Amino acid sequence: MLLVTWFGEPTSTVVDVYAEWMTAQARQARDTQTRFIIIGDTTRVDGRPSPDMRRLMAQALQDVQDVAGDSLLRIFTVIDSALLRTVINMTMYLMRQKLPFSSARSIDDALSRALALLDEFGIPRPDGLDPATYEPPGHPMGGS
Repeated sequence: MLLVTWFGEPTSTVVDVYAEWMTAQARQARDTQTRFIIIGDTTRVDGRPSPDMRRLMAQALQDVQDVAGDSLLRIFTVIDSALLRTVINMTMYLMRQKLPFSSARSIDDALSRALALLDEFGIPRPDGLDPATYEPPGHPMGGS
């Protein structure tokens, strides 16, 4: 399970770095026949991502899916705004992305659904990962 926490304003540079890292993770999972789930927590993103940023992110996730193939079980993106969840879901639909994508209301919701999916596939849960006690990481640069 890959947990990604976004901070600040997403820029094309940040999305490019994210896409490179995620593609490398997807390649490793595919090559080792490891199944994985991505949880992206966007609750600490500043403002609403522009349509261009949403398209860049959708394309980055599509690229990860293309590399990962069946290794990628699902992508859960935590979006705390109901309006933005609708906008993201519509963007994914309009771009005709064939991603195993679901939006989630909270990190607890995403973790619970991801763990249930692991159970469904008979994949052991990560040790110590409990939605009730999970604490997202602090900002890597000391910000909020």
